[in-house]
Amino acid sequence: DLLRRSGNVTAKFRKEKTEKSIAVLPFKLLGAGENTGEEEYLGVGLADALTTRLSNVRRLSVRPTSSVLAFEKSTV
Repeated sequence: DLLRRSGNVTAKFRKEKTEKSIAVLPFKLLGAGENTGEEEYLGVGLADALTTRLSNVRRLSVRPTSSVLAFEKSTV
């Protein structure tokens, strides 16, 4: 019985390990010249909306917006 239970745990671990995950970075407006701050707000809002929609996909693990905000200023 213990072996059967440990097999179920192993199968569950394998399933979770192969789960696909994604993180949506904030969008940036390109070629607009001076950044007024409104573009940053819009970029984070769009990323958050996309994250919310993607979180409805059962086979996909989506990182929350708060976990990717540290990358907002980085260039990809």
